[in-house]
Amino acid sequence: MNPIRLLALAPIVVWIGFAQNASTSSLTLASLISQPLPRPELKLAQDNLAAAQSVLQQLRADPTTLKADLLVAEGNGAYAQASLAQIAAQTRFTLSQAYLNAVAAEAKQQLDQTRLELTQTELKVAQERVKLGSGNVLAIEQAKANLVQVQQDLKVDAIQLGVQRDLLSNLLAAQNLPTLEKSLPTTLPVPSLAVLRQAARGVPAVVKAQNALELARLRLEQTQSQYVPQLQRTSAQQTLITAQLDYQAQLTLAQQAVDSAYVAALDAKARLEAAQAALAAQQAAYQTAQSQEKVGTVSRIQVSTLAVSFEQARLALLQAQQQGYLAQLNLELVAPGGVK
Repeated sequence: MNPIRLLALAPIVVWIGFAQNASTSSLTLASLISQPLPRPELKLAQDNLAAAQSVLQQLRADPTTLKADLLVAEGNGAYAQASLAQIAAQTRFTLSQAYLNAVAAEAKQQLDQTRLELTQTELKVAQERVKLGSGNVLAIEQAKANLVQVQQDLKVDAIQLGVQRDLLSNLLAAQNLPTLEKSLPTTLPVPSLAVLRQAARGVPAVVKAQNALELARLRLEQTQSQYVPQLQRTSAQQTLITAQLDYQAQLTLAQQAVDSAYVAALDAKARLEAAQAALAAQQAAYQTAQSQEKVGTVSRIQVSTLAVSFEQARLALLQAQQQGYLAQLNLELVAPGGVK
């Protein structure tokens, strides 16, 4: 695979509180996901991990601890750690999605504002042409209808933006949401599928199944004595077979989720690159038209039309960045530690 510039992601952190800096005037995606959050499920997962670690320490310090009990405690600790990491990743995904939805709503409003300027120009041109005898009333009515439609779109945009900002504010438990900076990724790292499939072993369900498998192996080993009844040994063998099947099933499910997320990430990467190329082309055309307007070789309405196309390309890029970033976070979710 060709080397890809890496977009650094914030490490998984346990968030148990939130305190917003009153002086903060803007909020970036990177700073957002590094802030503490008032998420009760994170606090519960942290408490579960602390309890599991405490029990494990006590058992390790006790010389009379049985090997099976220690193995169970180690498994509980590993499962609690994996669960905490997964909940943290899910929280980051939810928060990032809310942030990106708010940013996209702002971009949609900006696009429609540019459309408004274009339709206003079209209406003026149509009216002037009628005055000069080179136009018709139908063009005026069409321009008016377009203007009304854009005005309605802007009203909807304002409502949607308010809703998205409120949702983000609620997630952050913030009274006043600062300006959202559109500092989104321009490249997306896509690790190799082999690395991601290996990382899928860190999913909580797989960790739990693996511990059950190790415990079943130990139980069977402990029956390898002439003093242990055959019935008990047979039962241990059946338990091991069941544990092996369950582990393989959980691992297969986890790796299938990785395969799907990997394909989605590659698709998002391709869409991002296409959107970047389209925006570059639209920007060049728009800038050329602006220059030509100054010397009178293109009309104002032609420039306004290209301005709308440019804003549409910007929105398309933003949406591609949004989907790409969420695809990357989903890789983290299904392959813990697989995205560096």
